[in-house]
Amino acid sequence: MTKCAIHTCTKDVCAGAANDTCMPACMTSRCMGLAALCHVAPAATGSGGCKDILACVPKCAGSLSCLQKCVASARWAGQLAYAELWACMATSTSKDPQADCYFKALACGAEGQASDDDCYDLLQCSGACAAGLSTSEFDCNVACYGRGTPEARSQFDEVVNCYSGFAEGKEPSVCTATLGTCIAPAGKLSCGEIEPCRAACQKTGNTADVCTFSCLRQANPSEAKLYLDWTLCMSVSCANECAGSTDDDCLPNCHVSRCGKAKMTCQLGG
Repeated sequence: MTKCAIHTCTKDVCAGAANDTCMPACMTSRCMGLAALCHVAPAATGSGGCKDILACVPKCAGSLSCLQKCVASARWAGQLAYAELWACMATSTSKDPQADCYFKALACGAEGQASDDDCYDLLQCSGACAAGLSTSEFDCNVACYGRGTPEARSQFDEVVNCYSGFAEGKEPSVCTATLGTCIAPAGKLSCGEIEPCRAACQKTGNTADVCTFSCLRQANPSEAKLYLDWTLCMSVSCANECAGSTDDDCLPNCHVSRCGKAKMTCQLGG
């Protein structure tokens, strides 16, 4: 809590702030949850979960005593999951800490739940949820996350972190392996057959993500890697290269110059 107040708010977020509203706002958005946890007696536990704390907090309007009651109403495991979420929020260097700590929020919402779904199952389930960061989309992803094994959740977190890296301008090479491990391709489709598979799948009403993961699952492992190398080159590498460009031809030119060889390798086979 002290580190959040001194380092995150004073030395980072509000460094050089020209008004007196920055610190209170930062303390509320970044540190209040940790303050509530700090002031709850260790023995003060209830029967609720981390998700119940999340549902309770908006009713408090920033009142510390109210937040303490929200936290105290949850069992210890729920309080711990809530603490991990706020620790992530407090130390995040992202401009959007809520997005940066999204998988911690999923873990909070799914705390106390467990099933036997693997990482591929989580991708497929999440891929069917509505796009965006709305409450309904979050609840849908929480339900998916709650059905995963601990190993599946850990792998899913790595996938989420990869996509967070894309948003920060990082290249996708590591994520090819991460996605491949999660999807675990075990079929016979060649790289050139994946796109037609996706098109046929989407005609049945499935989302693009669900179809992509499904067809990659049906691909030969080495062919799936070729496909990821090609498509991530276009959607990530070229997007990073052309970010801020006013040239309408930047993306199509990059797709040819930077990703053309990967496309050709995919279509003709490795």
